[in-house]
Amino acid sequence: MKLDIFVERSGGPLLAGSLDTQPGVGEGFTYSEQWLSLPSPHPLSLSLPLQEERFSARQVRPYFEGLLPEGRPRAAAARELHLPASSYAKILAALGWECIGART
Repeated sequence: MKLDIFVERSGGPLLAGSLDTQPGVGEGFTYSEQWLSLPSPHPLSLSLPLQEERFSARQVRPYFEGLLPEGRPRAAAARELHLPASSYAKILAALGWECIGART
């Protein structure tokens, strides 16, 4: 699975990077070249500083999982989407563009 992450910037969406899943490794995030080459790029989170290397599942999970609701609202969304509540990347992909707290 590969999920492109866009951020609203200068009135339109800009590709910040990609969240992907590699078998045996898990989820990871890599900033896009487009994002890193901006005149003044900034990280999506303090826990995800700007770098060209891929972030590990352990590094990305707190940020991306934090974009989703917790508890009952998350369980209800997962049920509605027919996904396990623990599959944060799949829920994030299904919910689309608007995530509370995704501000840069």
